[in-house]
This record gives sequence, structure tokens and C-alpha cells, in this order.
Amino acid sequence: MSDIRIEGAVKQFGQVAALHNVNLHVQGGEFAVLLGPSGSGKTTLLRAIAGLEPLTGGRIWLGDRLVEDAAKGVCLPPEARDLGMVFQEYALWPHLNVFDNVALPLRERRISGWREQTRDALGSVGLGGHAERFPFELSGGQQQRVALARALAGRPRILLFDEPLSNLDAKLRDELRLEIAQLTRQYGTTAVYITHDQSEAFFLADRLGVMNSGRLEQFDRPELVYQAPSTRFVARFTGAAGQLRGQVEDRTLHLAGAELLLPTTPHVQGRAEVSLRPEAISFEAEAGLGTLGATVTHCAYSGAFFQVWLQLAGAAPSAQNLLAHSPHRLTPGQQVWITLDPYRLFLFSVEDQEGAASA
Repeated sequence: MSDIRIEGAVKQFGQVAALHNVNLHVQGGEFAVLLGPSGSGKTTLLRAIAGLEPLTGGRIWLGDRLVEDAAKGVCLPPEARDLGMVFQEYALWPHLNVFDNVALPLRERRISGWREQTRDALGSVGLGGHAERFPFELSGGQQQRVALARALAGRPRILLFDEPLSNLDAKLRDELRLEIAQLTRQYGTTAVYITHDQSEAFFLADRLGVMNSGRLEQFDRPELVYQAPSTRFVARFTGAAGQLRGQVEDRTLHLAGAELLLPTTPHVQGRAEVSLRPEAISFEAEAGLGTLGATVTHCAYSGAFFQVWLQLAGAAPSAQNLLAHSPHRLTPGQQVWITLDPYRLFLFSVEDQEGAASA
């Protein structure tokens, strides 16, 4: 097992900064997932770890080896970093059969026992009986399994995944992400996986990093990223169901005509943005202390519950709807009463946001 340490990573593409002073430490044997939208810098960071994208500034260690130091012009090539990589595109050689696709990198590196390692890798992904087939004879899921076997066959210390499941249908994605999680841990490999899919990120991650505009905004256990997002962007991108504006005075939150007593005195005082997830919203039979009136704007069945979109009473028609979960179907236009769980609200300063926007 090898850990990955990144210190002060900066990457400039002309005038565009793709990475802004990123610091990251992935422990040996850990499965780290980097989550973010397109353009957030996650692919650039992964390519920097792989040695495919030299940094403008900063350093990278893989295990105890310094593989990149931009200030000193040190940048080891990918083949010198003892890692495997699985791409979004399968990147298989069409003229080679499955066995040779997996074996070729081992043969080129003159690894003894390459035949056994190839057979072991194919067996581990369930393709031991497909060794003589060619890529065009395989489904998309099978081709991605070949790519995974090729990455595992060399038994690298580190595995990198560049959105490997984005081209597959939902059922195959579910199957393969479980296989990836199990195989990576079975091989004892340190992994970094990038995705823009939140459910995939939470499913796979030992620790989850959220990237935005070239910055790593939070890197922590997935449950802590979900329960205690450090920034408004992290809250929104990991599934906050809505944002409201309120006023905080000591431990009291004034919100949409109601007063909520907060469990502790928050770090935010004055005008605040309130982010919340669906599970923070409960439906009530009638109005009462701390209840908010709302109108149902849409209701959809999701299998385990109904997803209900709500507009708070008195809110402007353009205001963002809140998303709640209900065991019962509700009708668009229906008037309801809701309460908000004060333990599940995330507060961010409006002044900080406005200051950042004007800076």
C-alpha cells in the first residue's frame, strides 16, 4: 500500500487556473473519491497524480517517493509511478483478444509470471472464459471489466479511475461499482476515483473530496461531508434540497415568519443562507409552533417514498422550491404545513457570499 500526498498543487493553462493550491493526503489502502462538476479540476488533479499533466507548482509524493516537484522541474513519467489507470473510454486494442489486451503491458515491462497474473486478473473480473474473444465481441460492461483487469494485472500500488462507469447503463453501473470497490480492497490498492455522480461517490468513498473551480473545498468521511458540509457549494452539490434566507439572533433563526430555536449558537449571526436536505423537512397535520405553510408544486414516486417539491407561503414565484420526502402522494396545489429540524440545517453567512461575489 502507498499513500498519496499532494502539497500546494497549482496548474495553469494559459490564463486559466485549473488547480488552486490543492493539498490532499490519501492514506495507503484508502479509496478516495473526488466529486465535482465539469471544470472543477478533478480530472486535472487525477492526471497530475498519474504524471500525464505536469504541475505549474507544487509537489506530489507516491509512498515515500517524490514523483513531482514543479519548482525543481522533477516530473516522473507515468510508467515510473507504479500505478494503474482505468479510463472513461475502454482504451482496448481492437486487434488483440482479451488475454493479450491484459497481458501486453506486463509483457512490455518483462514481468515474470505475466501469464499467471493475466489469468488471475481476468478471473477476478469474471472474464476467465472470455480470454480468446476480441473487444468487438464484448458488451460495454465486459469491455470495462477488461480495462479493469488490465489495470489490476500489474498489481500496482495505486489505481486511478477517470469516471469509468459514465458510459454504462444504470444497472451495469450499479454492478460494476460494487465490483470495483470489492476488487480494489481485495488487492489492497490505494485508489483515487473521480466522478460527478453523487450517489456513486458516496457509495465508493472511504473519504470524499468535493472540488469546485480548482479548489478542494472539503475532504472527509462521506457521512461527515453529508452531515456537516463546510461550504455552501459542498452542501448544494451533495444534495441540499433547498436554500432559504433567514435572520439569526443568538440561537434563534427567524425564517419565513417562524422562529426556530437552534441547538447551539451558530458561527453565523445576522443574515444567513439556510441549506437543508429532504430529511430535515417533516409534514404536520395542522399549523402549530414553528410550522411553515407551503404549497405542493410537484410530486413524483421514487420507489421508497414520494418526492415532493414545495413552495413556501409568501415566497416569490421564482423562489427555489424545497424538496421533501413523504410516504404519501400529495397533489400539486395542495396546501400543507411543514416543520424544519434545527439539527439538520446548514447556515452560511450572506455577507460572506456577497463579499466573495463582489471581490
